[in-house]
Amino acid sequence: MPSTDINTNQLPQNNVLVLNDTDVYVLLRSDAGVVSLVSNFQVILAAISVLLCFGLLFYLVYKGKHKYVFSRKNLLLSSVFLSSSCLFASMAAHTTSPNRSTSMARGAAAAISVTLYLFYSFERSSEVLRQNSSGYVYNVFRVLLLFTIIILLCPIVFLSLPIDYERALYMNRIANVISGIGALALDAFLVTKCCQHLLKRTKEIVELKGEEARGAKFFPIVARHTIIACVGNLVMLGFYVTGFEILNHMHNLNDMYTYYLMQIFLSLCILFSISTLLSMKIRLLNVGK
Repeated sequence: MPSTDINTNQLPQNNVLVLNDTDVYVLLRSDAGVVSLVSNFQVILAAISVLLCFGLLFYLVYKGKHKYVFSRKNLLLSSVFLSSSCLFASMAAHTTSPNRSTSMARGAAAAISVTLYLFYSFERSSEVLRQNSSGYVYNVFRVLLLFTIIILLCPIVFLSLPIDYERALYMNRIANVISGIGALALDAFLVTKCCQHLLKRTKEIVELKGEEARGAKFFPIVARHTIIACVGNLVMLGFYVTGFEILNHMHNLNDMYTYYLMQIFLSLCILFSISTLLSMKIRLLNVGK
């Protein structure tokens, strides 16, 4: 990676440059102020993610749910928060110094974060899926889940191969998009099955105990929050693909600023999705007390 920066004072009036693959990364670091701003923003999000994790644990203790602190679901949710923190930290490192090492760190953090998110989603809905689907559908879903996780690990493999760095990055981003679509589809399927089951159970509870029954209040909370989180993940994927396209066709300073803006929006979507999960957990605890 070149250590010199592009002299932006020598840019033509329209700020357009003819860049090769390596020059793109020089351009990305040409405005030190923007690089520092984006990097520091991602570090702040990493700290917030850690606070979300400890906030969940402390809230469980505060509500007298000590025995649930180390339950499988809560441990997975805590792991989602911590892995998201690692992802934000690796994104900050890559923003400051884009190279093969930071790309591998970011790819590993993203793979772990999405894998844990899928495991949490599956843990939350697996029993519902088992009860409301045939054994064939359940087993096919598990195979697809495993296949998606394997694809999630592909970016790390590509970056570790002894091939041209720019080619490895391109393959890395393609694999990220494919695995992101797969993860989103699996999560949407689980959310749909879970909401269908809860809606059915809620109708049964309302018929037996009335609309004010405690059990009738779970469905709106779960449905609202899981759907919102799923939509947040869809928007996040959209920002990633947009940033990917901008990076592949970057020619000027405006492209650079737009790319970093997409990175900020992507990071906010990640934080939004995991915050929605925490909000759902807290509201369910309050209803179930």
